[in-house]
Amino acid sequence: MIEFTREDLLSSTVVKPGWYRVHIKTVGAQLSKNGDSTNYPVEAVILFNADDGSEEFKDVPINGIPTWFFNSKGKWAMVGIIKAVDPTAEVGPGFRFNEKGLEGKEIDVFIDNEIYEGTPRNRVKNMYRAPRTVNA
Repeated sequence: MIEFTREDLLSSTVVKPGWYRVHIKTVGAQLSKNGDSTNYPVEAVILFNADDGSEEFKDVPINGIPTWFFNSKGKWAMVGIIKAVDPTAEVGPGFRFNEKGLEGKEIDVFIDNEIYEGTPRNRVKNMYRAPRTVNA
């Protein structure tokens, strides 16, 4: 017997491209397919549209590989999310960051759409900003 949750059903929702406030639930760590780097899949849920406050896509999950993740070979892509969580962070040589520190945080992310294996889906585009007041 297979039972569906609300999150299961919302997982297939394709949102309108735009800025969304998200709550980061978890950041995982797993070896890449090639075994030569580490992937950090991010699991988050949309709270509301970060520009107009609309809750049309509230609770839509934005999860894991390949929808939203970082890779140890592409650390440059992590800088934006670090700065969104902590605008005072001075990311430079020797800077260290524990990815688990993202868990429980809220940030604004730009979510776009793409076709993946013939199916439309959401995609986080490595565009982040610190939460700000919504102009509703």
